[in-house]
Amino acid sequence: MFLEMLNPMQYNVTIMVPETVTVSAMPLLLIMGLLLLIWNCESSSSIPGP
Repeated sequence: MFLEMLNPMQYNVTIMVPETVTVSAMPLLLIMGLLLLIWNCESSSSIPGP
């Protein structure tokens, strides 16, 4: 995959861009979702009851 990115003349650049975006965005979205879930759980449990 990195060789294709380094050699844009062999492959079409417009085909490689969405591929690299999805590969790099999926783990980022997954990590952000987990952090948001943990943050929501912590904020809801830190509220004192009546």
